This record gives sequence, C-alpha cells and structure tokens, in this order.
Amino acid sequence: MTTNILNKIDPLWSIVCSSTIVDKDTNGISLINIIERLKITITANVDIEKKKEKIGWYTTPINLRVVSHFYRKEEGTDLSFNFQLLVVDPDNKVLGSKAEGSLAFPKNLINLRMIAALNGLPVTKSGTYYIVVRMKDVGETDYMEIRRIPVEIDITVKR
Repeated sequence: MTTNILNKIDPLWSIVCSSTIVDKDTNGISLINIIERLKITITANVDIEKKKEKIGWYTTPINLRVVSHFYRKEEGTDLSFNFQLLVVDPDNKVLGSKAEGSLAFPKNLINLRMIAALNGLPVTKSGTYYIVVRMKDVGETDYMEIRRIPVEIDITVKR
C-alpha cells in the first residue's frame, strides 16, 4: 500500500543557500547567501576534460545547503520520512549522486525544518538547473517530488 506523504505534511517552502546559522537558544535560522544564480569559471586541462567525458559533467567544489520547512497536517503521531536531493541540468539529466537521508517529525512538533547538504555541484552547461527535493514514507519504495528549486548557472570554461 502506497501512502501519499502530502496527506501528512505540507511542504511550505525550500531555499538553496550557501550556509545556515541556527541560534541554539531560540532555534531561529539565518540563511546565508540565498542562491538564485551562480557564475562558475572552470579552468579545464586534459585531466579535467577526460573526467568530464567519462562521467558526463564537471565537478565543482561548490557546497550548498537546501533548507525546507514543513507543516504537520496529521496530529498525534510520530512521523518518519526519507528524502532525496537531486541536481537536474538544463537537459533534464540527473547529475551526480543523490543526497539521501531520513527525517523524524515528532508528534509534539507542528513545524519542522530540514537542512540538507549538497557537497560539490555537478554541472554540464549554462542554463537553468533544478535542485529537486523528493520524499517518501519510511518503508515505501517510490519517492514523490515535493519541490523543484531553480538555479540559473552561467558557466565559462577556460582551456
């Protein structure tokens, strides 16, 4: 039996940024450098071009954080979910490995925030990329896309 995660939680928003600061006293969060557009310069050499040919993309040292905020619809029970983050290029090709994890939503919380890391940003060409957030109930096999965050990326390759 497949359950619909959106019957249990409401994904209010998701943001891509370079880092976060969580205040330990108030649990307030500061989002540092919200990412909507990136300019990337890649200095290519023979080794970098061979690696791109082999795996299909350039690997950059850019680290991102994806912050999502959820609201509970279903009261009275602990909820557990699995999530995935995907990087999708302008040709709708999934790049790199999927970032995956689990999320516990204790019954005493109404709101929950998820902060997930993407370490190293794979890129192929200039255009609109999407950071895709997908979730599923623990034990289910199929993920449901809950958010697609656009990021404009302008790439210059110097040879």
